[in-house]
Amino acid sequence: MKKEMTSMTKLWMHLVAVATLPASPAIPVVGTVYKNASTGNLFIRVDSTTAASYSIPLPKLDTYISYDTSPSGIPGVEPESTAAWDNTFTPLSGDITNELNPGGAQAWTATNQVLRVNSAAGVGKNISVTITYNRDIGSIAAINPLAGMGGKLMVPAYTNNIGLLVPEHEYGGGTYPTDTAFVAAGLAGQPIEDTHSLPRVKNITAGTYHVNITDSDLPTPVPDQGYRFRGWKDD
Repeated sequence: MKKEMTSMTKLWMHLVAVATLPASPAIPVVGTVYKNASTGNLFIRVDSTTAASYSIPLPKLDTYISYDTSPSGIPGVEPESTAAWDNTFTPLSGDITNELNPGGAQAWTATNQVLRVNSAAGVGKNISVTITYNRDIGSIAAINPLAGMGGKLMVPAYTNNIGLLVPEHEYGGGTYPTDTAFVAAGLAGQPIEDTHSLPRVKNITAGTYHVNITDSDLPTPVPDQGYRFRGWKDD
């Protein structure tokens, strides 16, 4: 937690995708949403001397569920410290989900993309909240690159999401933990099939989709001796 040099504190928001917002000026305006230039997190400056209301943005994000009729489509709002949140803001942390769910007092809809909170007077600390969304599986396409005769596809070494170093390995084989860059089906220590998921973009033609695939989305082609890589071909 960081103490402020003035009588103002901040409400920090960590979004899975950062909105396009102005960078923070030297003296942020109370109640305005800004983007921190260093971390990319959003924040609202809160008046610690006066009780007030603030709106936490919960924007619609492409490829994520939105305006669903069930709780699976509602963004999660998770305070870093529920005790600090409950001593400072309402609705209380345990009531946020019910507020945002269909039928709630602040049901998340196309016309309500915020969570309105009330602060008590005398707030003396920064409070962080994390906003999470569920993926819309219908907006995701999986690609499965294949190597023809005369070469192989390699996945470069990387550190996975639980801190294990995964060595360089051939795509579609080996005994490696789940890739973070190439989403895999299988268990750590067992042979897995590497696949990579990409957002699908709806085309203007009904029922069709456009998927933008770049070289960085694909494993590295390594030709055998006497062969050369000529390019990718859709199949």
